Amino acid sequence: MGDIRRMIPLMQRALIVVLAWLLAGPVAGADSGYRFTDVRRVVAVADVHGAYPELLAALREAAVIDESLRWRAGATHLVSLGDLVDRGAESRKVLDLLMRLEGEARDAGGAVHVVLGNHEVMNIVGDLRYVAEAEYRAFAGKDDDALREAAWQRVLAQEPDAARAAFDAAYPVGYFAHRQAFSADGRYGAWLLRRPFLITINDTAFAHGGLAPIVAKLGLDETNRTLPA
Repeated sequence: MGDIRRMIPLMQRALIVVLAWLLAGPVAGADSGYRFTDVRRVVAVADVHGAYPELLAALREAAVIDESLRWRAGATHLVSLGDLVDRGAESRKVLDLLMRLEGEARDAGGAVHVVLGNHEVMNIVGDLRYVAEAEYRAFAGKDDDALREAAWQRVLAQEPDAARAAFDAAYPVGYFAHRQAFSADGRYGAWLLRRPFLITINDTAFAHGGLAPIVAKLGLDETNRTLPA
């Protein structure tokens, strides 16, 4: 299946986009959008890895969401410390929830901050070694079927004797829609590409996996422009 994988260079294109973003720096607003002061309440979660029910339970316990899964925390700042995806069955639901809560929190005077972890970056660049089969299945449907058939036809055009069974085994159901969603212009890829690696709230730094010594040299803004996860 090595030849088939080379015929569908989705991962390579995604990697080029991410490397260009890391060099150019993410879109930044006033004060770069990385520093937050005078915040009275912070709730932080880490390494959700697709554990959607457990995330809901934690957010309810912390009075961040109500029983309808809506923001109820007012001016609270919710911080995700990375690794929302991979290993768990419901990564897509986790992302959808935080994307929605981001707007609801803003309207209520609070905030949702998603700090990139290595697993977000891995999904964007195409390192899929930890993507669970159930994560792919969450993207199954007509869109994936159409993308799969188009990819299969490209394979046949270059390798007429290719085996469809081997192709389907190499690319699980939902694979192609998953890759599109995490591309630079996909629903999740475009959103994640605008997340930082590091923020500060009051006098506390929030990052995935701790702070490398280079952060002291680069500073907050430059770290977010140059530091890979």
